[in-house]
Order: sequence, then C-alpha cells, then structure tokens
Amino acid sequence: MLLVVGSSDYAKILEPVSRG
Repeated sequence: MLLVVGSSDYAKILEPVSRG
C-alpha cells in the first residue's frame, strides 16, 4: 500500500474495510 502520501485517504479507505 502507499503509505507515503495520502495517508488520510488511505485511512479513510481502510476505515470501512477494517469494519467489514
């Protein structure tokens, strides 16, 4: 995953994914 830039977008995308 690209954790270098757009960490905010990355978190927003994995937030719902983590919940299922």
